[in-house]
Amino acid sequence: IHVLAIDESFSMRSGTRLADAKREALRWIGGKGNARAQVMALGQGTRLLTQVERDPAVLRAAVESIQATDGK
Repeated sequence: IHVLAIDESFSMRSGTRLADAKREALRWIGGKGNARAQVMALGQGTRLLTQVERDPAVLRAAVESIQATDGK
């Protein structure tokens, strides 16, 4: 099982940090084959955005939904 943990803290608003992180996660999803993965966002806490999943569409949607927060 792979975990895609993306920082959604305020610091990710700087430059292209969040866009870069999301792009790399989406790149990995595109090449993962049949591997199982889970997406989570890390900021003020940990938010699980998916269960353990094989469907790349579900994983992509979760990654694309992440927005930088106002908190640390």
